[in-house]
Amino acid sequence: MFTIMAQLIRLLSAAMIGLMLVPSLAVAQFIIAQSGSITTGGADCSVATRCVTADDSVLGTAGSAAIDVRGSFTATLIFEASIDGTNFFTWHVLDQADGSDETGATAGGQWLGTIVGYRAVRVRASAASAGSVTVTIRAARNVGAIVRTSGGGTTTSSGTFYAGTNTTSTTPEALAATQATVEVFVQNDPQSTTDVLVGNSSTQTVQLGPGDGITLPASNLAVVYIVAVSGTPTVNYLAR
Repeated sequence: MFTIMAQLIRLLSAAMIGLMLVPSLAVAQFIIAQSGSITTGGADCSVATRCVTADDSVLGTAGSAAIDVRGSFTATLIFEASIDGTNFFTWHVLDQADGSDETGATAGGQWLGTIVGYRAVRVRASAASAGSVTVTIRAARNVGAIVRTSGGGTTTSSGTFYAGTNTTSTTPEALAATQATVEVFVQNDPQSTTDVLVGNSSTQTVQLGPGDGITLPASNLAVVYIVAVSGTPTVNYLAR
């Protein structure tokens, strides 16, 4: 009996070591988040129908969050975030239609923004006079560490992935050469000593600290732009 138990322990130990040696792949997994309707406007969320809020019970350790706004309405929407869950400030997000930096909307659309360090994010109507706004906020949780390669594609059973690195500078530049994609995961390398800004060719406002990452629905690697706050940090990417 002792011999059998000893063999089982050795087998389990070997399996655990094998799993630890398998390179991990950085991916972002969307999870069910917060949905609601906005029908009134105001300066705060003391009235429930003014806001849709996703707090840390939804956001968890996510690195980014997507906003979906739909409906027929007349309203001015403000995107806001909070570090302590009480005091909110303007939240800069990327419009997925054209990559522009925005802090609010008056019509439906989809946006994506970083939420690293935030305890809550919300969509608030500062004014609303007609209709109903349907809002969904979903968080993307980044798992693992990105695989670093010299570039190019790696064919898998589910498609083609493009992975690589870019040592950027304080001059904005495309993340990589032209390559059609569906979505791109961008990570400021954990060994970097300075922050990186991510955005489009004209504006880079999403700030990533060392080790932080964000997943962007992007049709091409070349439409994603990066720039260093200072120095020459390394930026990793994985796209499909």
